[in-house]
Amino acid sequence: MKTSLSLALLPAMTLAFSTFMTSVSAAPLQGRPAVGSTPVTILRATIRITPEELAPDSTIEVVFPTSMVAKEKIGKVETPSPVVAVPELQGTFEWTSTRSGHFRLAEAPKFATAYDFQLRSGLVDLKGKPLSNETLASVQSARFQIIGRHPRWYNDGSQNRSPEFLLEFNDNIQEAEAARHIKFVSEKHPAGVMALLRYATGRDFERRDEEPQPTWAEQISKVKPSLAKDMARMSAVVVTPLQPLPVGEWRLEVAQSLSNASGHDKLPEGVAIDLGAILPFAVRSISARTPFDAPYSLEISMNKNLLPPSDEPWKAEQITEFAKKLAKFVSIEPAPTGEVKATVSDRTLSL
Repeated sequence: MKTSLSLALLPAMTLAFSTFMTSVSAAPLQGRPAVGSTPVTILRATIRITPEELAPDSTIEVVFPTSMVAKEKIGKVETPSPVVAVPELQGTFEWTSTRSGHFRLAEAPKFATAYDFQLRSGLVDLKGKPLSNETLASVQSARFQIIGRHPRWYNDGSQNRSPEFLLEFNDNIQEAEAARHIKFVSEKHPAGVMALLRYATGRDFERRDEEPQPTWAEQISKVKPSLAKDMARMSAVVVTPLQPLPVGEWRLEVAQSLSNASGHDKLPEGVAIDLGAILPFAVRSISARTPFDAPYSLEISMNKNLLPPSDEPWKAEQITEFAKKLAKFVSIEPAPTGEVKATVSDRTLSL
């Protein structure tokens, strides 16, 4: 079948094609700037967060590519802050130069929470150039955790049967609830010995010559922990075994299930603290001292401290009475004439 085109239609078709090409060449391509226009440059800032795990005392520094404020604003707080956190975190921004500043948290982050930091929407530099409000950094806040323990180490073999620990946390805890998650364990006693807990007091820190470490709330409020001797510290506990530990290798176990006082946050992992060996009480050495200018004496050295642990310092008269009791367990042949004076110092009984 043949198709024919009438010559009479050619002038009309030519005019339509010419009109279409003219309209195409006159309009710019979609998505491209028209000839002669200047593309808008979006500026991007950078951020540095130290340490990487977000905490109340984190240093958050923002550096801009161009000048943002006049020199007169250096050292001044900018309101509203050019930096925001998602989820929201209250904070203040202070200019450290015309193109950089520090964002300081005014509230504690939630434990184990992801935060995004970005610039405030609509922010421009001194020349009116816009800045991107895309995420500058995504960080994870620190977990609820143990931040201090005392003592930090033990002299192997000198452990007594009722060891005492002081544990500090970065948030308050419930004393009775925490006791359910702490125990003393050995290979021969895998079920463990229950722990006895009480809140630490100012006297406990004083005896150890230690200062309490601040919780997250105290870090934000810039409060230095201060305790009266009998004041309880809700973020610190003294831990002892419910009963004296038998001879053997022991460790203190804090379960991952231990939570803060609110019950919202748990430890990131369980903690095991080696206590070393609890050995039988034994004599290490016996030696005689025969100085020419002092009374003779007998020095009996033991493998453990002789004075029992005490919350209060031992008084001189108490030590003397305790030494007399220990002396009754020692016999000397032939028996010395006259009164035998007994003294105690650390692991040594002197007669």
